[in-house]
Amino acid sequence: VDGCKLSKELLKEHPETHALLSNTSVVFSKRSDDFDFRSQRPALEHRTDGSLRRVSFDEQHRTRWEGNATEGGLWLSALHTAANTLYRPDLVVPLVLEEGDIIIMDASRVLWGQVPAHPNTHSVIDGSFFARDDICSRLRVLHRMVSGSSE
Repeated sequence: VDGCKLSKELLKEHPETHALLSNTSVVFSKRSDDFDFRSQRPALEHRTDGSLRRVSFDEQHRTRWEGNATEGGLWLSALHTAANTLYRPDLVVPLVLEEGDIIIMDASRVLWGQVPAHPNTHSVIDGSFFARDDICSRLRVLHRMVSGSSE
């Protein structure tokens, strides 16, 4: 899904959702013994000129709300609206990959997922990602290992 197109559709069809996802900073995190990804930003992050800089969306809702319950409920409702919009056929760009195919994409703009190639099968995509978040994650894991801290 093209994140810029998603943002434009939300602005046109659900302006209150677009505003909430653009103006509310939340914590995104995923942690295990081997990684510790954390960032805090709006789901739709814009540049000063108003253009979309980045889409941060995790369908598994690996976010942490740090406000009151009423505002949190509104934010979750906005996230639900965005998730439903993601699967509209006019926003999805299907790609059929063959063994050995390689895709390079800008993960700050493209939201991706995978579906089985054939019914009753599963899909397997081996991915390699390199990002600043990877380096920060590894440093946090190493710090925990050296200091014995659980934080």
